[in-house]
This record gives sequence, structure tokens and C-alpha cells, in this order.
Amino acid sequence: MNVSEIMTADVVTARPETDVGTLARTMLDQQLAGLPVVDGEGRLLGLVTEEDLVTKQARVHFPVYFGLLGGVVTLEAPGTDDEIERALATNAEQIMEHRPVTVSPDEAVEDVAERMIEKHANPIPVVQDGRVVGVVSRRDIIKLLAVSDERPM
Repeated sequence: MNVSEIMTADVVTARPETDVGTLARTMLDQQLAGLPVVDGEGRLLGLVTEEDLVTKQARVHFPVYFGLLGGVVTLEAPGTDDEIERALATNAEQIMEHRPVTVSPDEAVEDVAERMIEKHANPIPVVQDGRVVGVVSRRDIIKLLAVSDERPM
């Protein structure tokens, strides 16, 4: 089975200038795990996920500075700059993942499921010729399990 058979083709998207509050309301209202961010021609620019929005509310771990022998030593946790940028983000372009995991419509569902697990990616935009043609999520794959369980043996 291919992604095109299980993906959501009627994709709700956001524009780069969409504010964070609107992103959150749209995701809640539409029960979405993420929103592809597209330009005016439907080309994928990035992806905003629930995790991105939750990260905005998390505590930022600022670098620690201390003096040592007349100099300054910085103890910076990995990803500190990203944390600060996301905490201050006001729109989709600032909070989105700029290089999200993507798949094509003809990829096998098994391969996509494996990629979801390996990359901790949900949802995954389905892209063809640079344009978003669908979205596949964990929920789409779980639906397959529910349908196959209903079939008589």
C-alpha cells in the first residue's frame, strides 16, 4: 500500500506570516498534529508541529557565564539558540521546522512508518514536484490497523 492511499489530501496549511495563536487554534479546531507551511503556490517551506508549539511554552535554558582567570567561560547547552528563537517566535516562519521530513505519494506505508519512528516525525508532508499534495500522520497508519482488524478471517 502506498502513502497516496492513506494520506489526507485536503491539507490544511499555514502561511509563513500566520501568527502562533492562529496556528494553535487551527491545530486544535481541526484536530491536527501539525501544519505544513507553504508559499502562495503551495510549495513546502516548513512544518509546525504540536511539539514546536509546546516548546514555545517550555523553560528556556540560557547559557551560563562565569569568570575564570580574568576571562569569561560560557557553558551553553546544545540547542540553546533554537530554544530562545522558538520561545520568542510570533509566527509560523519563526517557529517552524525548516527542513521537515517529507515523503512522496508513491512511497510504501511501511517505509513511512519506519521513518516516523526513526525521525520522531508526525505528521509528514506528502510532496510532489515541491508542492504539498497531502499529509500522512500516525493516525492514518493506526486507521489501517483498525480496518484490518475488522475484516473477517
